[in-house]
Amino acid sequence: MNILTNEQTQHIRQTLERRAAQLQLELATHREARERADAESGVADTKDVANSQANDEVGAAEAERDRNELAQIETALQRLELGRYGECSDCSETIDASRLLAQPAATRCLRCQAQRERMRA
Repeated sequence: MNILTNEQTQHIRQTLERRAAQLQLELATHREARERADAESGVADTKDVANSQANDEVGAAEAERDRNELAQIETALQRLELGRYGECSDCSETIDASRLLAQPAATRCLRCQAQRERMRA
Protein backbone atom coordinates (compact mmCIF):
# COMPACT_ATOMS: atom_id res chain seq x y z
CA MET A 1 0.00 0.00 0.00
CA ASN A 2 1.30 3.40 -1.01
CA ILE A 3 0.42 6.42 1.02
CA LEU A 4 0.45 9.81 -0.66
CA THR A 5 2.91 12.41 0.51
CA ASN A 6 1.68 15.90 1.37
CA GLU A 7 3.21 17.13 -1.88
CA GLN A 8 1.36 14.47 -3.90
CA THR A 9 -1.89 15.27 -2.11
CA GLN A 10 -1.50 18.97 -2.89
CA HIS A 11 -0.70 18.18 -6.51
CA ILE A 12 -3.84 16.02 -6.76
CA ARG A 13 -5.99 18.69 -5.10
CA GLN A 14 -4.72 21.33 -7.53
CA THR A 15 -5.25 19.01 -10.49
CA LEU A 16 -8.81 18.30 -9.40
CA GLU A 17 -9.58 21.98 -8.78
CA ARG A 18 -8.15 23.02 -12.17
CA ARG A 19 -10.16 20.36 -13.97
CA ALA A 20 -13.33 21.32 -12.08
CA ALA A 21 -12.87 24.96 -13.13
CA GLN A 22 -12.32 23.88 -16.73
CA LEU A 23 -15.46 21.72 -16.70
CA GLN A 24 -17.54 24.52 -15.17
CA LEU A 25 -16.40 26.82 -17.98
CA GLU A 26 -17.26 24.18 -20.60
CA LEU A 27 -20.71 23.68 -19.07
CA ALA A 28 -21.32 27.44 -19.12
CA THR A 29 -20.28 27.48 -22.78
CA HIS A 30 -22.73 24.62 -23.52
CA ARG A 31 -25.53 26.56 -21.80
CA GLU A 32 -24.73 29.76 -23.71
CA ALA A 33 -24.61 27.93 -27.04
CA ARG A 34 -27.96 26.28 -26.32
CA GLU A 35 -29.54 29.57 -25.31
CA ARG A 36 -28.15 31.25 -28.43
CA ALA A 37 -29.48 28.44 -30.63
CA ASP A 38 -32.90 28.71 -28.99
CA ALA A 39 -32.95 32.47 -29.54
CA GLU A 40 -31.91 32.11 -33.18
CA SER A 41 -34.39 29.39 -34.06
CA GLY A 42 -36.53 30.57 -36.90
CA VAL A 43 -37.52 29.44 -40.32
CA ALA A 44 -35.08 26.87 -41.65
CA ASP A 45 -34.99 24.20 -44.29
CA THR A 46 -34.92 20.48 -43.55
CA LYS A 47 -31.13 20.29 -43.79
CA ASP A 48 -30.70 23.14 -41.29
CA VAL A 49 -33.12 21.49 -38.89
CA ALA A 50 -31.30 18.15 -39.16
CA ASN A 51 -27.91 19.80 -38.59
CA SER A 52 -29.27 21.73 -35.64
CA GLN A 53 -30.74 18.59 -34.07
CA ALA A 54 -27.49 16.68 -34.55
CA ASN A 55 -25.52 19.52 -32.97
CA ASP A 56 -27.99 19.64 -30.08
CA GLU A 57 -27.58 15.91 -29.43
CA VAL A 58 -23.79 16.10 -29.51
CA GLY A 59 -23.80 19.15 -27.25
CA ALA A 60 -26.17 17.47 -24.80
CA ALA A 61 -23.99 14.35 -24.69
CA GLU A 62 -20.86 16.44 -24.09
CA ALA A 63 -22.58 18.41 -21.35
CA GLU A 64 -23.76 15.21 -19.65
CA ARG A 65 -20.24 13.78 -19.76
CA ASP A 66 -18.87 17.01 -18.29
CA ARG A 67 -21.50 17.03 -15.50
CA ASN A 68 -20.65 13.42 -14.61
CA GLU A 69 -16.92 14.14 -14.50
CA LEU A 70 -17.50 17.27 -12.42
CA ALA A 71 -19.56 15.26 -9.92
CA GLN A 72 -16.73 12.70 -9.64
CA ILE A 73 -14.23 15.48 -9.03
CA GLU A 74 -16.41 17.13 -6.39
CA THR A 75 -16.73 13.76 -4.64
CA ALA A 76 -12.95 13.29 -4.74
CA LEU A 77 -12.44 16.78 -3.24
CA GLN A 78 -14.93 15.94 -0.48
CA ARG A 79 -13.04 12.72 0.27
CA LEU A 80 -9.84 14.77 0.50
CA GLU A 81 -11.47 17.10 3.01
CA LEU A 82 -12.82 14.20 5.07
CA GLY A 83 -9.49 12.38 5.09
CA ARG A 84 -10.97 9.43 3.16
CA TYR A 85 -9.26 10.11 -0.14
CA GLY A 86 -7.48 7.09 -1.56
CA GLU A 87 -9.73 4.53 0.12
CA CYS A 88 -11.44 2.08 -2.25
CA SER A 89 -15.20 2.50 -2.13
CA ASP A 90 -15.72 -1.25 -2.60
CA CYS A 91 -13.12 -3.01 -0.44
CA SER A 92 -11.88 -0.09 1.74
CA GLU A 93 -8.26 -0.91 0.90
CA THR A 94 -5.85 1.89 0.04
CA ILE A 95 -5.79 2.81 -3.65
CA ASP A 96 -2.26 2.74 -5.04
CA ALA A 97 -0.67 6.20 -5.24
CA SER A 98 0.30 5.71 -8.89
CA ARG A 99 -3.38 5.12 -9.76
CA LEU A 100 -4.47 8.23 -7.88
CA LEU A 101 -1.80 10.33 -9.55
CA ALA A 102 -2.92 9.07 -12.97
CA GLN A 103 -6.66 9.16 -12.22
CA PRO A 104 -7.23 11.59 -9.31
CA ALA A 105 -11.00 11.02 -9.15
CA ALA A 106 -10.64 7.22 -8.88
CA THR A 107 -12.90 5.71 -6.24
CA ARG A 108 -11.80 2.10 -6.57
CA CYS A 109 -8.53 0.23 -6.39
CA LEU A 110 -7.36 -1.37 -9.62
CA ARG A 111 -8.60 -4.83 -8.60
CA CYS A 112 -12.12 -3.64 -7.73
CA GLN A 113 -12.33 -1.44 -10.82
CA ALA A 114 -11.32 -4.35 -13.08
CA GLN A 115 -13.89 -6.57 -11.38
CA ARG A 116 -16.60 -3.93 -11.89
CA GLU A 117 -15.71 -3.57 -15.57
CA ARG A 118 -15.84 -7.35 -16.06
CA MET A 119 -19.33 -7.40 -14.52
CA ARG A 120 -20.51 -4.67 -16.93
CA ALA A 121 -19.20 -6.53 -19.99
